[in-house]
Amino acid sequence: MTTKYLTFILFLNTLYAKDIYYYQNNHKVYLKQIEKLNRDSKHIRYETKSNIILIVKNQIIVKFISTNNIEKYIKEYDLILVKQLDKNLYLFKINDKNNLFDITNQLGNKNDIKYAQPDFIKERYLR
Repeated sequence: MTTKYLTFILFLNTLYAKDIYYYQNNHKVYLKQIEKLNRDSKHIRYETKSNIILIVKNQIIVKFISTNNIEKYIKEYDLILVKQLDKNLYLFKINDKNNLFDITNQLGNKNDIKYAQPDFIKERYLR
């Protein structure tokens, strides 16, 4: 009985598992989380299908075509402006790091935003 129950739960888990991805040059890049997320962690580690390790903080970089709606997006997505990096290029902090990729992808689909991406930290390896 417990084996059937466990199998059923695993099946449901795969049905409702959320794909984690971001867009790079208009192509989806799928990620696999390789470290458990906990309340105190400041960074989350992911791995791409090509085995590249990416570390993500709770920050995103957004390039606006027009900054007319910047305040609207700050309120809608509960963003905190960290700093302006360049003309129409901003670094934001996201309060809910569980939704980092969802928020990034939603912003990237807006007409007045050129791109939105997580603020990645790439691991360096010694050769």
